[in-house]
Amino acid sequence: MGISIDWPELLAIYIACYLWDPSWSGKHIYGPLPSPGSQRLTLPLRHPSIRDINLTASVYRYFGASLAPATKRSYSVGQNHFISFCLMQGLISPSTPLLPASEITLIYFVSHLAKTVSYNTIKLYLFAVQDLHRQYNFPLKLPKMFRLQKVLNGIKRSQTPVKLDRYPITIQILQSIFNSYQPHLSCDLNHIMLWAAFTLAFFGFLRSSEFTCNDKVFDPATHLCLKDVTFVPNIESPNYMLVLIKRFKTGPFRNGCTLT
Repeated sequence: MGISIDWPELLAIYIACYLWDPSWSGKHIYGPLPSPGSQRLTLPLRHPSIRDINLTASVYRYFGASLAPATKRSYSVGQNHFISFCLMQGLISPSTPLLPASEITLIYFVSHLAKTVSYNTIKLYLFAVQDLHRQYNFPLKLPKMFRLQKVLNGIKRSQTPVKLDRYPITIQILQSIFNSYQPHLSCDLNHIMLWAAFTLAFFGFLRSSEFTCNDKVFDPATHLCLKDVTFVPNIESPNYMLVLIKRFKTGPFRNGCTLT
């Protein structure tokens, strides 16, 4: 069974293959792959004197857990765009490493992105590049790059405002759902369940990822379960209920919170 590793581990190999093409054409690379528990064991966080492998694995595990899974996926896309841009423009060589990126490189990067993506996506990709620098302990202070900020303002002013494809759920929309489902009269358990989910999300100010499962595999440690809902004093005649939300976007430490 193959072991999947994050792209930073293969970054150096990928760039080397690109630079030395075509001599690498048709070649295969063999080597030991890290175990799933040590996927991010790259150079910047190795201690020069500590040889405790388990402690080192813990350091990298906590380092990797600093971002939510959805943020990691978004940042990965942005970082891949940045690396591809640098490769296409010939900005990477043995004498000109990928990191740290100069302000002028970032200016050209965002100008390139402006052809295909929105201003908000460009900002997200810049944060992704900033996080890439942090992984390898390079400072990148975007707010202090004044020329870059002027270019970003120019892109924002030049682009046509994007029409929203997702709108907030208003009380009027909730009323329409109620009129359609009639949950107090319906025998359809799906309608009753959906109405309960909609009202919980609306009055609890929840994001969809906080009460639904959009991952490939359901994980009871992070996703909402039946046992996470408690009726007080009992389900027959409740005065109120408690709902445990195990993870939420603004809680990076995964402590969760309880809605009342």
